[in-house]
Amino acid sequence: MLPPTPLSLFCAILLCLPLALIFTFTHSITTSSSSSSSSSLTKTNLFLPPTTPPLKPQINNQTTATATIPPPPQLPLDEEDDVSLFALASRVHPSPKPIKKLAFMFLTTSPLPFAPLWELFFARAPQNLYNIYVHADPSANYTTKGFGFAGVFDGRVIPSKPTAATPLL
Repeated sequence: MLPPTPLSLFCAILLCLPLALIFTFTHSITTSSSSSSSSSLTKTNLFLPPTTPPLKPQINNQTTATATIPPPPQLPLDEEDDVSLFALASRVHPSPKPIKKLAFMFLTTSPLPFAPLWELFFARAPQNLYNIYVHADPSANYTTKGFGFAGVFDGRVIPSKPTAATPLL
């Protein structure tokens, strides 16, 4: 390992010096000031603002203070609103457990070759546990016999933009 050059040491000192000065002056340097009316010395910090205790209003006469600030007015209770809100809240299930669903998305530019296999799979599963989406190329004709989406795929086609086949795909 090479020893540090004088230039690199000088740069390190210049970088560390401001931090050293800040920590030194904010934590340890205090000044003494004397007041003209008293001879006691007080220490004050140069960089921090003087701390003052929170001021509490000093009230000599409690009756005048309470008389100047009126209490807030009571809001009228509308029992009909409370009853309707209670009826609405009582209809809500206290701990609802949402049904978890799976989403099956088929991206295709042709009819689905494994549609019969998927039909068998979806026939065994409850219909409220899954959603099926088919993104198909809109320029292709899927209405002819044998090329359409039937069974569980019927009515599940989502409109898509035309696809462009590239040599890399």
